[in-house]
Amino acid sequence: AVPPPSAADSAAAVPARPSDAAAAPAPAQTCAAASHPTVGPLPEELRGVVGRIGAAAGAPPGSPEAPNQVTFNEYLPGQGISQHIDTRAAFGAAICSLTLGSDIVMALQARAEDVSRPQDRALLAAEQRALAPPDEERGTGDCGGSGG
Repeated sequence: AVPPPSAADSAAAVPARPSDAAAAPAPAQTCAAASHPTVGPLPEELRGVVGRIGAAAGAPPGSPEAPNQVTFNEYLPGQGISQHIDTRAAFGAAICSLTLGSDIVMALQARAEDVSRPQDRALLAAEQRALAPPDEERGTGDCGGSGG
């Protein structure tokens, strides 16, 4: 298992102001939620939408592949997240993104030593309230970042 990034790493990788985002690319981070204890079942308020997302991905509630965790992120206009790797050990083989507040563009790339080839990179534009499919359906691996 990969240890989670330190608070100093996280603070250094996320721009304090939207204008800082264009200054220099931030280092890649590894998301490692597996080291955090389980907090219990999903809240009742989220079960309906999470169940619909799972069913759309072919993973009905109660199946081993059914979604079992939710992460909320809020970004200011123009703010994005740095490039990072969502580890399969922490999140499983598929990760879906549901954008609620505004349209987004995500830059995705394969997890390979040489990602300079254009076929190893993709942009995914998602309109407000759009569901981005799991990474197997995107066909681009599970590295990404987004710009607001």
